[in-house]
Amino acid sequence: MIIVGCDFHPSFQQIAMLDTETGATEEHKLMHTSGEAEGFYRKLAWPAIVGIETVGNDQWFVQLLQKLGHEVCVGDAAQIRAS
Repeated sequence: MIIVGCDFHPSFQQIAMLDTETGATEEHKLMHTSGEAEGFYRKLAWPAIVGIETVGNDQWFVQLLQKLGHEVCVGDAAQIRAS
């Protein structure tokens, strides 16, 4: 299984990824405008679990992940910071 933690920004996202079968980890900065982020998730073995904080302009991204068959876990940014 692939687990991705995503720090979402308007023009890019910083991700950390774990393959639970191999223990391999990766980190990437993915640009939105160039299509790099969308291409990454399209090529990602699925179903992956992607965790993201709620932000104002992320709905297109959440919908893309769901369309691609990935599980999306959305956390409340204020609660995450508080913990």
